Amino acid sequence: MTTRLRNANPCDGCALRRVKCEEGKPCHECRLRGIECTALRTRKKRGPKGGPRSTTKERVERFQQSIKEAQPCTIQDDDQSNSDPSSSVPLPPYRLPLHEYQRFLQISKRPVSSIWMVINPDHLFTKISDNPNDYESHALAAALCAATIAQLRLPEHAGPRNTPSSLQFATECLQLRELYDYRESYSLASALIPFFLHVYHSNGNKLRTAGLFLREAVTQVQLMQLGYPETYCHLTKQEQSLRLRIYWLVLITERTYSAQHGLQAVLQVIDVFPDTQDDMADEQRMQAFISLTRLFAYLESNLTTISPNQQPLERQKLVSYQAALCLDAHDHAAREAQRVDLFVTRQWIRLILWEYTARHFAMSCYPDDEAFSLFLPVKIGHKMLSLFSMVTNSAITTHGYGIELKVFRLADAMLDIVACTPFSAHGSKPNVTTGVDDWIMAISCYIRRR
Repeated sequence: MTTRLRNANPCDGCALRRVKCEEGKPCHECRLRGIECTALRTRKKRGPKGGPRSTTKERVERFQQSIKEAQPCTIQDDDQSNSDPSSSVPLPPYRLPLHEYQRFLQISKRPVSSIWMVINPDHLFTKISDNPNDYESHALAAALCAATIAQLRLPEHAGPRNTPSSLQFATECLQLRELYDYRESYSLASALIPFFLHVYHSNGNKLRTAGLFLREAVTQVQLMQLGYPETYCHLTKQEQSLRLRIYWLVLITERTYSAQHGLQAVLQVIDVFPDTQDDMADEQRMQAFISLTRLFAYLESNLTTISPNQQPLERQKLVSYQAALCLDAHDHAAREAQRVDLFVTRQWIRLILWEYTARHFAMSCYPDDEAFSLFLPVKIGHKMLSLFSMVTNSAITTHGYGIELKVFRLADAMLDIVACTPFSAHGSKPNVTTGVDDWIMAISCYIRRR
């Protein structure tokens, strides 16, 4: 059988009939059929024809339009700033308008005056208004606004993407940080920005992300040696007090997060506290803040982490800790929101001590000391409910996610007690565990108000 040579470019007849075109010109097929062998047809390009499909094109256009609509409003420079030749760096297109910053910075005075006494919102707004190229101050303002919206559960916390919301401020903060070398920044803002981002993500229930930002804040505090007051004793009294407040605020937050997740805390308790005479807050509020810092001296790391090499705390030490935490010498002097924070934090630490005691010592329904009482969480719960019934809802909600996790931990302990308490204890002392379900319902109502 002979092999015919196939033509690279088929003739018109073979192409139309979709057969092999072989043996030169005229080809074998044309000779057999007695027709003229021509090559007048213009060859078409191989592959897909006609450009993108109509459905794909429409889908791409819709996607591009959604991106444009998702971008926030931009700041409009006035004529004077546009004509200024010294302004070499144009404002980025994602910058939120200043009046939105002003609105939420004013709202931030509520938590700042009670728990975040490390920043002055008015001074911060002045800085970002006077210098649009101060990216670090802008990032700090954006982080504070995002944390405020999330902490207070404002409507903007769940707002759409194309309106100012906590998500928009948090996104803008991250974008602004890319405009300067934030990892090499040696300023107090370098610790506060990740701290407020931690608050934002904690209230958004993104706890792993929140933990990473908290670690960043802790690292910045360590690098600036804020835990060693002797390194900045040459500064003014106000500057020293501000650095101490930042250190203690990050330490409190880290110990709370570490206790909740069973992690080892990094920052250590120091014997130096901020000055009560400060222009950022009155003496009454500063004294309440210092009282809060003293509480965390009782929250030792081995209370919240489990390690086979740890030596258990002495029995008498646990008794003395519980007795000291029962005292509330400074609570009456605090403002309402701070009084709630002090009380709930004190009872939360007592609960952690109780959990540690239950793991290492025998507990009893009728102990000689309250520290070894099986029903201590029930007693704490009734005290907490009594306080909540006497304060305003805003005094509770100001503390956001932090107060929620402390209350929920207490609720878990109370449910465990009800499940594990022998029936004989219920019958002989009915007032101890009765009403636990009512307590949980009442507490859930307070939390749901958020």
